[in-house]
Amino acid sequence: MTTIHTPQERQQLTPDQQRQVEKHLGLASRMCKRFKALGRSRGVSPEDLRQEAYLGLCVAALRFDPTRQVSFQTYAFNWVRKYVEKAIQQSDATPVLEDADALPDEDGKDFAEGTDEDGPSTDLLHRLLGQLDERERQVVDMACGLSDKSYSFQAIAIEMRLSSRRVRIIYQKAMGKMEKVKK
Repeated sequence: MTTIHTPQERQQLTPDQQRQVEKHLGLASRMCKRFKALGRSRGVSPEDLRQEAYLGLCVAALRFDPTRQVSFQTYAFNWVRKYVEKAIQQSDATPVLEDADALPDEDGKDFAEGTDEDGPSTDLLHRLLGQLDERERQVVDMACGLSDKSYSFQAIAIEMRLSSRRVRIIYQKAMGKMEKVKK
């Protein structure tokens, strides 16, 4: 399957394909409206739905064969729907944590609490972060403000050139790894 994740990959579209995508953005928008309530109930932001719909439209433009007896809109509809539904299904498999900074452990303490009076224990923090790969560590660092200030998932996504949904999944996976190490 052709996936388009980075701006460089999006530039693979020919000018005609880019025009097709721009011409049919309304289709992607209508598809997002159609799935908006379902997506929101499963923790997918409208921005993530729009992004996935756009990716589906780009894939449709890349794979469209004008020699077949089907219109681009009909062909693109299925790709856009497939990407939007996949985003909702993947988010359903990974529960969205409303406030991941305050995950209580079995002692009733917040996950971010350590043994030092001033905040998390440095040893504990280093041990937990040591279990993460570089990208997970960067997401946790930016989300929790370990180096400087904390950023939203959307701001992290822009910085790392990922979707905010992907950043959320990376964050949740990293928090799960750290939770296992802490126990």
